[in-house]
Amino acid sequence: MKIRRTAQSKKLLAILLTAAMILALLPLTLVSAAMAEESFVWEAGEPVNQVLAMNPFYDEGEHTWRINSGSLPSGLAITPASGDNNTVFRITGTPTTAGESGSVVMSFVTVDGGSSNRIYEFEYQITERQTYDITVNDDGNGTGSASLSAAFPGTEITLTAMPVGGYEFDNWSTPQGYPIIVDSRFTMPAENVMVTAHFKPVSGETPRPSTNPPPPPAREPEEPTMDFTVKKTDADGELLAGAGIRLEGLNLRGVPRVYDVVTGISGEAVFSAEFGTYLLSEYSAPTGYIASDEEYTIVITQGGAFFDRETHLSEYETVTFVNYRIPELNTEDHFAYMNGYPDGTFRPGSNMTRAEAVVMFSRLLAETMDLTIDYRFDCYPDVDYRNPSMDVPWYANQVCYMRSLGVLTDFSRDERFRPDEPVTRAEFATLASNFDNLVLIDTNNFSDVPDDHWAVKYINSAAAKGWIVGYTNGTFEPESLINRAEVVTLVNRILNRKGDGGYLETNAGSLPRTYSDFTDMHWAYLDIMEASIGHDYTRDSAGERWTAVYP
Repeated sequence: MKIRRTAQSKKLLAILLTAAMILALLPLTLVSAAMAEESFVWEAGEPVNQVLAMNPFYDEGEHTWRINSGSLPSGLAITPASGDNNTVFRITGTPTTAGESGSVVMSFVTVDGGSSNRIYEFEYQITERQTYDITVNDDGNGTGSASLSAAFPGTEITLTAMPVGGYEFDNWSTPQGYPIIVDSRFTMPAENVMVTAHFKPVSGETPRPSTNPPPPPAREPEEPTMDFTVKKTDADGELLAGAGIRLEGLNLRGVPRVYDVVTGISGEAVFSAEFGTYLLSEYSAPTGYIASDEEYTIVITQGGAFFDRETHLSEYETVTFVNYRIPELNTEDHFAYMNGYPDGTFRPGSNMTRAEAVVMFSRLLAETMDLTIDYRFDCYPDVDYRNPSMDVPWYANQVCYMRSLGVLTDFSRDERFRPDEPVTRAEFATLASNFDNLVLIDTNNFSDVPDDHWAVKYINSAAAKGWIVGYTNGTFEPESLINRAEVVTLVNRILNRKGDGGYLETNAGSLPRTYSDFTDMHWAYLDIMEASIGHDYTRDSAGERWTAVYP
């Protein structure tokens, strides 16, 4: 900004110039007596952006600086001058060493090497970052409180909740001379939460206590909510506790929201959700049950809760998720559950169809299926062949029976069964996982199975139990087709079965079944023979020992 000089201002300038020339001729110690002194308190690890000087004694000509005595703390530097006539200097950087202190004397001079026109001195102190742990205590009613008093006036505080979920903390600040006071209630899960508070004193001020703290800042109004209920029963209509029900979507402001509620002894889960659009589903079943694969789109408005049925909205009626008991597999009797082909081959590298996979598991059930009953009255549209003019597919009744047990959850994802399609690795892991409780884990085991993959929970559950293993590069290849050798290997792990290599070698000439398309050097040899030869056995510390075989 250009300054218009009047006669009076010119006279004042002349006086100032004369004074500056006199000061420049005096010894440094004499000049120091008139220095502008400042004191800075910086924090180790906290970025600094400190203005050092304003306009000097006269405002013409560009300026630079030099340090007469002392040194800056580690990690800090003086930036090139800026502003009008380069008369604004700053210290920037991040100090690294707590406890470091000192003083610095500087001169601001013209860039043409003129004499010092201003001497500037400051002191500095590098403090250590001060943190305090605060425990937020649950009061047993789904809420909790946090409180803290500390004599750090003019400070700023940020509270970050760990672990994340169900509550939030705001930034807090207090004016000069007041301590930090945090005393508020937050919605939170039923467990204590540890948070960390950071205190940063204002530069140059000495913290002092006060008995008159300010009130906490006003909070933004909460989003409106609405309550609705979901029920959980078994196949016989008995209420079930311990089912995890999830409501996930966006509120009216487009903010993601996830509500997880576990059903109580009443078999009910009560949600209190903000207005918005959500997907309602069951994410985990009670022990011994298979989770339902049903999903509902729920719209919550001021006018109530509604089902979004794509073509229209209908008023919400209590949703009941039904669970089937997990069928027990026969792990005691080691009968043959896989057959070779009439040409004497097993074809370990061949794929298995979806129908073959389901029928194989139907043979392994501990409670044998009644083959005299027709289960095709309620089945998939591409399997339910009851037209007398059509041949009944060999797999139809078994597939429909398995569907009635609930074990085909997520195996068919478009209301069709697709019996003749080859089964993928992800589909087989999903089918197998429905014969045991799901192990829900947060960590994804395989690099090529994204968190939003439709089968991720089944794949991770099977991996956690040791049923499936990936490849050496950390992948699973979920969309690759599973072959017959891989199938028997996985199923034997589920059933805790393993071929007896010693018996097979000793009785190689009398085995009821051998195959022409692989040898005992094949990686799956023991598993293939275990799956395709019925036998009696005992167990010892070394594992399974065959005692006899039968056709």
